This record gives sequence, C-alpha cells and structure tokens, in this order.
Amino acid sequence: MKTNVVYFSRTGNNGRLARAIARALEDKGHAAELNQLKTTHPNASVIPTVLMSVFKMPARLVDPPVIKDGDLLVLVGPVWASAMCPAIRAFLGTLPDLGGRKVLNIVAGFNPHENVVRDINHKIKTHNSGLIVSDALRLRDVDNPEKMSEYAEGMVKRILA
Repeated sequence: MKTNVVYFSRTGNNGRLARAIARALEDKGHAAELNQLKTTHPNASVIPTVLMSVFKMPARLVDPPVIKDGDLLVLVGPVWASAMCPAIRAFLGTLPDLGGRKVLNIVAGFNPHENVVRDINHKIKTHNSGLIVSDALRLRDVDNPEKMSEYAEGMVKRILA
C-alpha cells in the first residue's frame, strides 16, 4: 500500500512527527513517501507569515507535491495564531479528487485548536476523501522520540483500523 505523507515544518518539530508517522506506516507494510512543503519565502519573518495565517492567505509553494495515487494521505502541519498555516492552505488548494482515499490529518503546535482541524477536514472533504482521522496535538506532549513514536503508532493504528 502506498501512502503520501505531506508536511510543513518551519522549526523541524512537525517534520520529526511526519517522519515518525512514516516509520510507523512502514512498520505496517506501507510504502510511505515523504513530501515536505517548501515556500518561495522560507526565511520570511514570523509576523508576515502569522498575518497570512490570520487573514487566510495561502503561501506560494515551490514544487508542490502531486498527489495522484495511493491508499492513504497523511497531512501534518502547524497551527499559527489559531489558524491554518499558509503552506498547508496552499497545498489544500492543489489537491486533486481523492477518490475516497483515507486521510490522516494532524495539526500540531504549542496550542493547537480544534477549529483548525475542522477547517482542514472541511477542505479535504471537498476533494472527495474517504474516512478522515484527525487530531490537534500539543508538541510538548511528544517532547521526546519515544513519546513521538508511541503517538505515531497510535494514530497509524486508528487510520488503518
């Protein structure tokens, strides 16, 4: 089974989480393809990028991943100012018809909000997704590799059930 793991990470935390989920999927026999979203202004200061989040503006992506096939889509991204980060918003604008594919949606940050999960889930549903399993995770709850691995294994178990 093929899985596309798409993530955005500015500080590396969400990247570590995405890699932990990919490893957990591979342990279950999935071929996990990691796709890091990169923006055209990766070193933009915090204030403009947070304002883009607040005003629901997408970022410009460099070579956004093309999601054509696969059995599962995993999306991992941060919450900025209680809103969806611009890179994830831009990626969701490029999604093709998912053809009923399952989606694992994780938003993570210092203070993630369920409203961001709902917004992302709504956008995913408009692309004909199947089952969506989602979570809003405080990164401090997975502050070491062992906890992160346990969390990833639990989420993979939920989506594959």
